[in-house]
Amino acid sequence: MNDSEDTRFSGLLDAERRHLADPDSFSIPRSDVRSSLQPGELVKLLFGFGGGDQPPAERMWVEVLEVQDAGYL
Repeated sequence: MNDSEDTRFSGLLDAERRHLADPDSFSIPRSDVRSSLQPGELVKLLFGFGGGDQPPAERMWVEVLEVQDAGYL
């Protein structure tokens, strides 16, 4: 990114959408694996920075702390 681009965190990006757009270069685990995570497991999330249709992104590993009805903490 250059200095003129917005580098603020803009939210988590939809990795499924990225995978569907380019499955050969952006792979994700199967849906059954993604829906059965347990505390202590590491997952890679896609963090967006800036805006636009395809904002710059950074993939980072995070630890699942808790399984909740609405998702994961």
